[in-house]
Amino acid sequence: MSYETVFDLLHYLQKSLDVPKSRLNKFGGYNYRNCEDILDAVKRLLPEGATISLSDEIKLVGERYYIKATACLKYAGECICSDGWAREAADKKGMDESQITGATSSYARKYALNGLFSIDDVQDADGMDNRDGGKKLPKQEQKPSSDFETPELRQKFVDNTLKSFAEAATKEELADLYELTKARREAMKAHKEDEEALKAIVDAARLNKTRLEAAKILKTESYLNDEVPEFGNV
Repeated sequence: MSYETVFDLLHYLQKSLDVPKSRLNKFGGYNYRNCEDILDAVKRLLPEGATISLSDEIKLVGERYYIKATACLKYAGECICSDGWAREAADKKGMDESQITGATSSYARKYALNGLFSIDDVQDADGMDNRDGGKKLPKQEQKPSSDFETPELRQKFVDNTLKSFAEAATKEELADLYELTKARREAMKAHKEDEEALKAIVDAARLNKTRLEAAKILKTESYLNDEVPEFGNV
């Protein structure tokens, strides 16, 4: 089957792709899928002339290294891409430094592919009771544990985030920084004590986007257009 554009092909892949969580984490007792599982499933659906490419970029943010993975679907002279981020662990038992980087790359690539093909990984180990066939936990038990052990740690995170936003020189850089905080912000939504801190972060992202637009630092299409609805969902 042929498709007129890469977007037509992507539409087909997003509707048809099925990647079950067939791997078992023996320590956590939950099922999961990895980057290789997604690629294997996609390759079976790709028509002649279509390709998938993956690339990595290492970025230093503060004192920690992040891997920005990019997954691209190429077809009929067109290309559409999606990014995924993962932070290198400072230390992981049983791994040397190269293995830590490799594992982080695989994790980032998985989420780049998730974004490209609209694969939902929200309901994972923290939202399932894997002791009884993976049934959903009662609603009141599905809230994740807070990432902040103390109010001081929450405030430190907010201060560092606002400082990074204020120092962003382009909307692309601001978008990258906003993406880096995405997982933490999603966790904060589940806790009433985090509401004010989350609102401060979202307001700062919006304010600095406006600042950069007014300064006309970046004259191409806005990198944060897709983020605007999320800015309003505090």
